[in-house]
Amino acid sequence: MGKLIALQERIPHISSECICLHCGYEWIGVFPTGVTSLECPECGLMKGVFKGVCVPEKVLECNCGCRHCFVSGEGNIICCNCGITHRF
Repeated sequence: MGKLIALQERIPHISSECICLHCGYEWIGVFPTGVTSLECPECGLMKGVFKGVCVPEKVLECNCGCRHCFVSGEGNIICCNCGITHRF
């Protein structure tokens, strides 16, 4: 069994299957949202990536039911379906 690490409370985390692009080691990881570089627990290199689709616990959903949004250059969140700008 791998090392257990205490998580900080009240910080959103995601869990995902992960794989190292260097050595091929696979593991289940839990990371704060926004993390993009993963350290492989086997070889120690920052070559880990999320395996498959990784979705955060909280997902924004527009009033039209769409969950696909993008952030404009001004920092606004815009629905890809109806084009409404949301402020959160």
